Amino acid sequence: MSLSTTSDVPPVESGSEPEPEPGSEPGTREAAPPSKTELLRARAESTAVSEVMSRSVVCLAPEAQIDAVAEMFLDRGLSSAPVVDEAWQPLGMVSKTDLLRVYAEQSGVGESLRERARGKGGGADTQAGVTSQVADITMPYVLSLHEEAPVSVAAALMAYEGVHRIPIVASSGEVVGVISTLDIVRWVARCTDLEVSAEPVA
Repeated sequence: MSLSTTSDVPPVESGSEPEPEPGSEPGTREAAPPSKTELLRARAESTAVSEVMSRSVVCLAPEAQIDAVAEMFLDRGLSSAPVVDEAWQPLGMVSKTDLLRVYAEQSGVGESLRERARGKGGGADTQAGVTSQVADITMPYVLSLHEEAPVSVAAALMAYEGVHRIPIVASSGEVVGVISTLDIVRWVARCTDLEVSAEPVA
């Protein structure tokens, strides 16, 4: 077995650097490819809500009767709906929680539950009619986004405000759709190549 001597090693001058590989710039390193999270964030910032929202939106008139709205929510499986004026501009939102609160207050269910908690018993007249109009229970604080707003803004607004549906408006202020948390989740699934049902869900 032979050992190599110093004469076999090519001399290296002091302070010299290895020769760069062909096609690479001296002193630079190849950047790491973006992560899936970074790619998804970029798509969310460049995708308009109009591409994700539901255009089949149910809007309510302020004078609509609570009974009729509650029945429609049940029939269509809705959780909330925007209230609009004659020009289809948003005035507020009504949710199923708002409807339940009205029924509880007007039928005495809320007071009955409080009495039971105190051990006083009590009963409720659950047959009491509810004849209030939508305008009486509409949350006047309107959250809306322009149809060209990015999906990232919609997601951030939902998270910050704790809401699940936001009306989408055109430049004229008219409601043209609604984006929900489910719409965004389904969009994320499609972006990550997950199989998503095409069946619409309210």
